Amino acid sequence: MNYKKNAILLTTSTLLMIGCASTAPQTHTQFMKDVDNASSLTKIFINTSEKDANVNFSRAVSNSRKQLQACLPATTTTYGVTGTMVSGASTIRHSATVKQISSKKAQVTVKADQGLTFGPKGGDIMYAADITRTGSNRIHIKSASAINYPNLDDAIIGWAKGSKSCYNLPRF
Repeated sequence: MNYKKNAILLTTSTLLMIGCASTAPQTHTQFMKDVDNASSLTKIFINTSEKDANVNFSRAVSNSRKQLQACLPATTTTYGVTGTMVSGASTIRHSATVKQISSKKAQVTVKADQGLTFGPKGGDIMYAADITRTGSNRIHIKSASAINYPNLDDAIIGWAKGSKSCYNLPRF
């Protein structure tokens, strides 16, 4: 995906989701709340999903933490090319957190920091998921991601089953 196109879509979706007069969501909880309350126009820029899976909650949490750290690049650099000359470079810093809130709930948050002077500290939230234990070996995942960012629900389920695949993590 072209970096400039991604940055424009991310900025547009963030502004539409939160409104131009307010600030971008700083936390996972605020992001998910904003997605739930977003207008129908804004929701065309956000992918949402809900899935149930027969996997162990603790394994889903611990394996997601390990695999996100192993698979998500710390930084990616893209170069703009005009003709035969490099016209610019952009570096994106990626971060991921998997936070267990209780014995029945965890939050997965993936951010991309484009190094812009505006926007939330640590970058924009690109993917957020709430993982809820619904049974002894059953989970429910509710997630939201920026339009051009992959949904990682299947990765979380796969990692809970022991997969070491990096699935479709972004390589801008």
